Amino acid sequence: MIEAKVRRAIIVDEHPLMAQATIELLNQIGNIDVVGVSKSCNQGISEIQQWQPDLLIMDYRKDITSNILTEIREACPDLKIIIFTGIPIDQVAPEVFMQANGVVSKEESHDSVRQAFLCVMNGYYIVPESVQKQLSFTGRFVDMELSEEEVAIMNLILQGCTLNKIAEQVFLSKRSVDNYQKRIFQKMGVSNRTQAIELFMRSRYYRK
Repeated sequence: MIEAKVRRAIIVDEHPLMAQATIELLNQIGNIDVVGVSKSCNQGISEIQQWQPDLLIMDYRKDITSNILTEIREACPDLKIIIFTGIPIDQVAPEVFMQANGVVSKEESHDSVRQAFLCVMNGYYIVPESVQKQLSFTGRFVDMELSEEEVAIMNLILQGCTLNKIAEQVFLSKRSVDNYQKRIFQKMGVSNRTQAIELFMRSRYYRK
C-alpha cells in the first residue's frame, strides 16, 4: 500500500487561538505537517522561502495585496494559498481572489471549512458564489489585438503563474516572458496584473 504524501503547511494568523484551531483542523485532515506559524506576512514569507511548503493558510488583512501574493508565489511557485478570513467575504479585495486558490470564511461550519481545504489541496479553486458573480466582469467589451503567444501568457497569468512558471510552460527565458508581459500591459494601457486580468476577461480572447 502506497502511503499518502505528507504535505507541509504554513499558517499566517495574528490570533494565536485561531492559528491553533487551524492546526487542529489540519491534524484531523491528516498527512499535513504544519512547519511554521507566523503572525505577520513578512515572517510568513521568510518561512515560505525556508520550507517551500505545499499549503499556505493566511488570515486576511487590508495590507495583503496582489503584490504580496505575487511575492509569495515567486518564493514558492507551486504553493496553494488559502485566505481564511473573519471579515465578510465581500470586503476581500478582488485581486486577492484572483491570486489565491481559495477564500474561506471563518464563519463557515467546521465541516465546510474542512471540505474547502481538501478541495484546494486536490487542485480546485474555491470562490463563494456571491463573489463569483462580482468577478464576472460585466463592463464594456474590450477590443484589443494580442498575438497567440501573448494570449497564452495571459491565460497563465490568469491562473496565477509566476514569471518563472510561465517561462517553464512556454519554453522561454524569464526575461523574455517579462518582456512579453510588459508589451501586453502596454497594449492594454495598464500597469499591473490585476488590471490586465480584468481587461483580458472582457476580451474576445477569454474562454471560461
